[in-house]
Amino acid sequence: MATTPDAYSWSSHGANTGAHADPMVQPHAEFTALSIRAAELSSAYKGLFEQPFDDALLKTIRDATNGGYPLASDAFKARISLPPGCRTNPGRPGRPIAAAEIRT
Repeated sequence: MATTPDAYSWSSHGANTGAHADPMVQPHAEFTALSIRAAELSSAYKGLFEQPFDDALLKTIRDATNGGYPLASDAFKARISLPPGCRTNPGRPGRPIAAAEIRT
Protein backbone atom coordinates (compact mmCIF):
# COMPACT_ATOMS: atom_id res chain seq x y z
CA MET A 1 0.00 0.00 0.00
CA ALA A 2 1.06 3.54 -0.60
CA THR A 3 1.60 5.75 2.42
CA THR A 4 0.00 8.78 0.74
CA PRO A 5 -2.48 9.11 -2.14
CA ASP A 6 0.08 10.74 -4.43
CA ALA A 7 2.57 7.92 -3.83
CA TYR A 8 0.38 5.38 -5.65
CA SER A 9 1.41 5.37 -9.30
CA TRP A 10 -2.14 4.79 -10.67
CA SER A 11 -3.74 7.50 -8.54
CA SER A 12 -5.35 10.59 -10.04
CA HIS A 13 -4.42 12.50 -6.88
CA GLY A 14 -1.44 14.32 -8.42
CA ALA A 15 -3.47 15.49 -11.40
CA ASN A 16 -6.42 16.58 -9.27
CA THR A 17 -4.21 18.54 -6.87
CA GLY A 18 -2.37 20.24 -9.72
CA ALA A 19 0.96 18.61 -8.81
CA HIS A 20 1.35 17.36 -12.38
CA ALA A 21 -0.58 17.19 -15.62
CA ASP A 22 -2.03 13.84 -16.68
CA PRO A 23 -3.84 13.64 -20.03
CA MET A 24 -5.58 10.45 -18.86
CA VAL A 25 -7.38 12.24 -16.03
CA GLN A 26 -10.55 14.08 -16.95
CA PRO A 27 -12.51 16.13 -14.38
CA HIS A 28 -15.68 14.37 -13.21
CA ALA A 29 -18.83 15.77 -11.63
CA GLU A 30 -17.78 15.07 -8.02
CA PHE A 31 -14.46 16.86 -8.59
CA THR A 32 -15.90 19.90 -10.33
CA ALA A 33 -18.61 20.19 -7.64
CA LEU A 34 -15.91 21.03 -5.08
CA SER A 35 -15.73 24.60 -6.34
CA ILE A 36 -17.05 26.77 -9.13
CA ARG A 37 -13.65 28.47 -9.36
CA ALA A 38 -10.96 26.51 -11.16
CA ALA A 39 -8.23 27.96 -8.93
CA GLU A 40 -9.94 26.59 -5.81
CA LEU A 41 -10.49 23.05 -7.13
CA SER A 42 -7.04 21.69 -6.26
CA SER A 43 -7.11 23.26 -2.81
CA ALA A 44 -10.57 21.85 -2.09
CA TYR A 45 -9.48 18.43 -3.37
CA LYS A 46 -6.36 18.47 -1.15
CA GLY A 47 -8.62 19.25 1.80
CA LEU A 48 -10.42 15.94 1.34
CA PHE A 49 -7.21 14.14 2.30
CA GLU A 50 -6.16 16.21 5.31
CA GLN A 51 -8.12 14.25 7.90
CA PRO A 52 -7.19 10.60 8.48
CA PHE A 53 -9.93 7.97 8.47
CA ASP A 54 -11.35 7.02 11.83
CA ASP A 55 -10.05 3.54 12.81
CA ALA A 56 -13.58 2.12 13.01
CA LEU A 57 -14.45 3.40 9.53
CA LEU A 58 -11.20 2.04 8.11
CA LYS A 59 -11.96 -1.38 9.66
CA THR A 60 -15.48 -1.31 8.18
CA ILE A 61 -14.10 -0.48 4.73
CA ARG A 62 -11.47 -3.22 4.94
CA ASP A 63 -13.96 -5.82 6.22
CA ALA A 64 -16.40 -5.08 3.39
CA THR A 65 -13.64 -5.13 0.79
CA ASN A 66 -12.03 -8.32 2.07
CA GLY A 67 -15.41 -9.99 2.68
CA GLY A 68 -16.78 -9.14 -0.75
CA TYR A 69 -19.94 -7.41 0.43
CA PRO A 70 -21.12 -3.84 -0.22
CA LEU A 71 -20.19 -0.94 2.01
CA ALA A 72 -23.67 0.53 2.46
CA SER A 73 -26.23 1.35 5.11
CA ASP A 74 -28.51 -1.39 6.42
CA ALA A 75 -31.50 0.48 4.94
CA PHE A 76 -29.92 0.44 1.49
CA LYS A 77 -28.96 -3.24 1.80
CA ALA A 78 -32.58 -4.07 2.69
CA ARG A 79 -33.85 -2.34 -0.48
CA ILE A 80 -31.55 -3.95 -3.01
CA SER A 81 -31.94 -7.37 -4.55
CA LEU A 82 -28.85 -9.43 -5.22
CA PRO A 83 -28.17 -12.34 -7.52
CA PRO A 84 -28.15 -15.77 -5.85
CA GLY A 85 -24.95 -16.40 -3.93
CA CYS A 86 -24.25 -12.72 -3.26
CA ARG A 87 -24.49 -11.31 0.22
CA THR A 88 -24.71 -7.92 1.85
CA ASN A 89 -23.22 -8.81 5.23
CA PRO A 90 -20.42 -10.99 6.57
CA GLY A 91 -21.14 -14.69 6.58
CA ARG A 92 -20.82 -17.04 9.51
CA PRO A 93 -17.29 -18.29 10.16
CA GLY A 94 -16.48 -21.91 9.35
CA ARG A 95 -17.58 -24.21 6.60
CA PRO A 96 -21.18 -24.08 5.37
CA ILE A 97 -23.59 -26.60 6.87
CA ALA A 98 -24.71 -29.14 4.28
CA ALA A 99 -28.46 -29.69 3.83
CA ALA A 100 -28.05 -33.35 4.88
CA GLU A 101 -26.51 -32.30 8.21
CA ILE A 102 -29.44 -30.00 8.98
CA ARG A 103 -32.02 -32.81 8.61
CA THR A 104 -30.29 -35.21 10.98
